[in-house]
Amino acid sequence: MTTVQSWTLAVSLVGAAAWLPHLVTLAIKVFRKPKLTMTPARTCEVGYTELGPIFNIKAALTAEHENILIHKVEFCLRHESGDTHLFRWHEITEVKGQMIVPGVQSQPIHQESEAIAIKILPTDFKDILFRNRLEHHTQGLKKFEYAFNREHRRLVNADQYDSAKFYASSYAQDMQAFLQSQMIWKKGRYEVAVTLQNRNKAVSDLPTLTFQLEDEDIVLLQANCSNMPKLLRNMCLTEQERDVQRAPIEWHWINKDVSAVAA
Repeated sequence: MTTVQSWTLAVSLVGAAAWLPHLVTLAIKVFRKPKLTMTPARTCEVGYTELGPIFNIKAALTAEHENILIHKVEFCLRHESGDTHLFRWHEITEVKGQMIVPGVQSQPIHQESEAIAIKILPTDFKDILFRNRLEHHTQGLKKFEYAFNREHRRLVNADQYDSAKFYASSYAQDMQAFLQSQMIWKKGRYEVAVTLQNRNKAVSDLPTLTFQLEDEDIVLLQANCSNMPKLLRNMCLTEQERDVQRAPIEWHWINKDVSAVAA
């Protein structure tokens, strides 16, 4: 081997060696992709209020290999009849620690917040209650609330407001009809598909869940639907009228066992 060839080989080896750290980093990223795992609680909560149909569930979240930023959480509920409804997170309640008092059982410290994003660290074990609302209800209600509030302000400012007449108006009746139309819950089996969108393109280990609503559950949820006229009447009352005329409202919540669907 000539001197020139030796130098050429040496330069080539040095150049190749310079790429090794980069290649190793790429290999690690390929074989150690970030992973997000969700472990759901054994029960879920089903409701129906002025916020529409509600589906709440608690879950533990863990991350592997790197920090993972979750920016959207969706639960797609499919009834055995084929009806499908999309629920999106709106609020979360997170367990932040334990309050320990000597001689008293420790109590969890909760933090409630608007659902915007969650950052999961590889060292974390996030214990979170997801509070979810029906997406099309949330969007539809805004239109009725805007018209209701605008007309309410106009009448009050003009000193023409009468609560009974306003309740009978289309502004209150249209919103009441919309709220009553949103009772989607039916007896039968529901299957729940979970989507957690994140910035990391992490591999997600998410279960498909199922729960069952019975006749007695629907009776209670229908009772919630029957609360809507009382709710609208209360909303139409003046501050002075509320002290004596405000009707009490009881909302029923249904807790159901949840199981994972076999893959």
